[in-house]
Amino acid sequence: SDRPFSDQREEDVLGLMKDTAEYKTEVNNDDKTLAKMHFNKAKRNFEGGDISTAFKEALDAQYLDQNNPEIEAFIEKVERRALTR
Repeated sequence: SDRPFSDQREEDVLGLMKDTAEYKTEVNNDDKTLAKMHFNKAKRNFEGGDISTAFKEALDAQYLDQNNPEIEAFIEKVERRALTR
């Protein structure tokens, strides 16, 4: 190429874009793993009768995995339980 600097710069930018995409995937996977941990803790607390901690853990899980309908349904279940007490 008669523009080696431009070619190198383009290659660098494409490499950075690839690295960013891979990092974002890793972060999303880590968030879902952490969300699952919070959700499991929420369920254990709910079964143990600790409604406030169950609610807090479920909200933490929802923040990390916002498109999980199971978490949303659980939050509604915890809210109903809290209101009936």
